[in-house]
Amino acid sequence: MADKTLLVLLYLAERNEENTISSDNLESKLSKDGTTIVHLYQAITTFASTSPNEYLRFIAFQLLSRLITLCKDDAKIFLLKELLTSCPFETMKSAAIGIVKDNIAQGLNKAYKRKSADKSSIFASRVIVDTFLPHILRFESSSVLVNEKEFSEKHGFIMQGLNFYIFLLMRDEKNLTGVWDDKQISETNKEYIVPIKEKCDNWINECGKKIQELSKNFQDQTHVDHIPSNLPEERQTMEFDISFEEDSLNNMALTPSQELKLLQYNLFNMQLVRDAIDRVQQVLVKKNK
Repeated sequence: MADKTLLVLLYLAERNEENTISSDNLESKLSKDGTTIVHLYQAITTFASTSPNEYLRFIAFQLLSRLITLCKDDAKIFLLKELLTSCPFETMKSAAIGIVKDNIAQGLNKAYKRKSADKSSIFASRVIVDTFLPHILRFESSSVLVNEKEFSEKHGFIMQGLNFYIFLLMRDEKNLTGVWDDKQISETNKEYIVPIKEKCDNWINECGKKIQELSKNFQDQTHVDHIPSNLPEERQTMEFDISFEEDSLNNMALTPSQELKLLQYNLFNMQLVRDAIDRVQQVLVKKNK
């Protein structure tokens, strides 16, 4: 199925020009077995997310991006919204934000050069805030802010979303998308920015304390323990191998060194999110001065 999907998409990419596929064409049958562009889109999305071959994943994602560029704005909106709302793969949902951002950048660039906004792209209109922000800058479940592990799994998507928000605030000074509407800013702050900020502050504080305590205990332990001098020279090196695989974490207890590295890894990710939130707030404050 993957081979067939790649071949058909390659054929479509070569035979069609950009902005030619409408939303009506997405459900049109391409073959006798009833295959549609939507079916191909779903198949290539899964393949790009799950293939063990890194090169094939790259090719699949390029074809996915190419398919979206072939579409008119209405079809692009539909396909990108499908990625953000229905795709089960976090990496692909994060990548979808990047594609949305690229299309908005193109739409705003063209709109800002025009004297009239009558023929502006959908990607330079209020459709953006109404369609995408509820799925990018909102939580699917409140458990993300309660479960540190779930937050960590969503880290890539959260970072992409915050950077997307910063981009949109900075790029759309004329507020063509409605991103600067008071209601939008207030709701996003209340439902997304402030809750993340508060949780990150709490987790950073707790994680920092755990790291200090574990570091002290680990240092005390290394002062007590020693490597027997009668060991062969090649074995007189202590190696700490850490794996963040879920099965490993569930089936065995972490060594002090592994636990310390995991805490440092989580702390680093939380600090990245916290820094992104600070940048969002700086942009908002600067605009209101």
